[in-house]
Amino acid sequence: MAIELLNSYECLFFDLDNTIFDFNIASEISFNKAITHFNIVPDPNHYKIYQVYNGQIWRAFENKEIDSQRLRWKRFQLFFDHIKVDYVDPHEMNAYYLSQLVLNATPQPGAKALLDFLKGKIKLVVITNGLKEVQRPRIKEHKFDHYFDAMVVSDEIGIAKPDPAYFAYAMKEANLSDRSKILVIGDSLNSDIRGGIQSGMDTCWYNPKGLVNETDFVPTFEIKMLDELLKI
Repeated sequence: MAIELLNSYECLFFDLDNTIFDFNIASEISFNKAITHFNIVPDPNHYKIYQVYNGQIWRAFENKEIDSQRLRWKRFQLFFDHIKVDYVDPHEMNAYYLSQLVLNATPQPGAKALLDFLKGKIKLVVITNGLKEVQRPRIKEHKFDHYFDAMVVSDEIGIAKPDPAYFAYAMKEANLSDRSKILVIGDSLNSDIRGGIQSGMDTCWYNPKGLVNETDFVPTFEIKMLDELLKI
């Protein structure tokens, strides 16, 4: 079945956060380190509060309502306003948090084994809406950079998933011309699956928690474990 998959596609577009790397684990570790660094009295609800505002800000970014520069600090400003902390600069909090994300990356189960198998058999490209201070340094720090033939970071090009222009840019960057030969793999129904579908590409929703798809965007495939990609 793996051979059938490889014969069907010329390239795999991999999302990075919560697809190749477990962003949730790294984010909570990095957030808590930042709380300690800036001498904020810890509270078990702090990270949950931050997640709410962070999610809102990222959705606004994907919908082109704010830019990446404002995204960086605004999420922390909203968090500080909520917990009534006014002695920490949200820009400084963001910078420290991002530096910790680079150091505390955790690969998803099976990610390295999958990439080891695929490397050299099919073109591999990273497509990510992450920030430039984190994405390239992180895959280099954890020695994942050699797997990929190209990497497209929204923060570097000024276009973000799900915009079809982002996927067109990624195709050009990877020297690809046939959309039907590309499979988009990611955990986000909005940025990855919606973006891939609207760009005329097949998609694979990585859904390890078995969430219900309540959107209008139906992926070509759905998997719970990364190694299932080879059994499609």
